[in-house]
Amino acid sequence: MVNEEQFARFDQLVGQEKRQSLASKTVAIFGLGGVGGAAVLALARAGIGTFYLFDFDEIELSNINRQLLAFHSTVGKAKVETMQNLILDINPATNIYGFNLFIDEAWLINANFSSFDYVVDAIDTLKSKIALIVKSKNTDTPIISAMGAGNRLDPSMLRIMDIFTTKDDPFAKIVRTQCRKNNIAQLTVATSLEKPRDVHQRTPASSPFVPPAMGLLIASYIVTDLLKEETK
Repeated sequence: MVNEEQFARFDQLVGQEKRQSLASKTVAIFGLGGVGGAAVLALARAGIGTFYLFDFDEIELSNINRQLLAFHSTVGKAKVETMQNLILDINPATNIYGFNLFIDEAWLINANFSSFDYVVDAIDTLKSKIALIVKSKNTDTPIISAMGAGNRLDPSMLRIMDIFTTKDDPFAKIVRTQCRKNNIAQLTVATSLEKPRDVHQRTPASSPFVPPAMGLLIASYIVTDLLKEETK
């Protein structure tokens, strides 16, 4: 059992009954890095009742600058297992299903999305990202997809919008093209209006600010959307 006092401040904003409805919701998060990790922890603090976590990676020293599950004490540990422990430390009543695996089209073909109220796409690999978006759309599962958070410094430039209205986001441009190829007419995304800096490196640079802020923005959008559903 969870002491309801931990949700008291949030209840003041949305109402206890609505907040309690979040305990019946299930969110699947694909990718537990800078964006996905921040989204998960915020959703847990809001009271989401069930999580499906997907990530194949272990925490590395270079993750510490932006990923909320990365500390010197967690380097080398699986992201899924580490995130499970953090969620349960926030809300011991949470149901968590963790999958330490790489998501690809072959796995997604047979994946069952019927229990998901929302999907968070925080995958970096383009091919896997598109396959996840297509799967979610084909199963009518609500999804919000993270676009480029690297090579940027200003979290105040983050926005939620449709993929077809994004600008100054090279990664979103690629995803937009793939959406057209797959006959996807609408996709809600988190994107930045800040032009990415040219750092002349194959691996994107990252700040401690933008990826976590994008994750928080995604979590806020999901909770707001789920609470709207409760009023219909």
